[in-house]
Amino acid sequence: MTALRTGGKYGAGMPGAMSPGGLCFPSDARPAISYGNPHFQGHVAPTSYPQAISPILEILLQLEPTSVLDIGMGSGKYGVLCRECLDVWLGETLERRARIDGIEGHAPYVTDLHRAVYDEILIGDALELVPHLTRRYDVALLIDVFEHIERAAGARLLDAVRRVSSSVLVSVPVHYWPQGADFGNELERHRAHYTPRDLRGLGFRQVWRVYGSYLALCSARAVRLRPLLLRYALDGLPPVGLVAMWRRVFRRAPTPGPG
Repeated sequence: MTALRTGGKYGAGMPGAMSPGGLCFPSDARPAISYGNPHFQGHVAPTSYPQAISPILEILLQLEPTSVLDIGMGSGKYGVLCRECLDVWLGETLERRARIDGIEGHAPYVTDLHRAVYDEILIGDALELVPHLTRRYDVALLIDVFEHIERAAGARLLDAVRRVSSSVLVSVPVHYWPQGADFGNELERHRAHYTPRDLRGLGFRQVWRVYGSYLALCSARAVRLRPLLLRYALDGLPPVGLVAMWRRVFRRAPTPGPG
């Protein structure tokens, strides 16, 4: 396990030197990997459904965390979005307001972007790292991570995450498809599939389908997401004038319960 402390104003702890917490991976140490598409040659590009971004940010805005643990950082996009969402939107500041830490099992995924955005990065197996964390977080994210872990191991990881985080948000694909060691990474294999019933059986109180993903939240705080998803669906369909009328109706309507 390697701890990489990267935080500080303006992304202190940039590559090319030893950081206070351990090893910085310099840019030239990342392997050049070809995925068949010339656009990706020489780069790593772990990703997740982009359609889930807005709902995930809405959930974070409603939970108002000041600390986030991003397990399976991948490309680091949720670190970037959390930094903007929690520091600028909620904190109304350009200074670092929120604590954003990450865990990544595949060291070559960690880039200069990760080092600039996250306060601390732990490299290693989340199943081994999370039980030893001493810091508590408001929210833990496992975005398109659960399907890469065997079910029994996933349940153990979830138990460990709950002990260090007040809320846990996961996303998993709606449909299962075989996936091997993409990007030269064995951790990219698909090993499990979850339905809404499976997720509720694991203790997630709220589950939503967003395009090709299920989002599931385990939290003492209920989030109101369905009215927003309905607005997303309706806004792009009718003429602008009709959309404005519907919005006036929504404002007058009673506030719905959790869901």
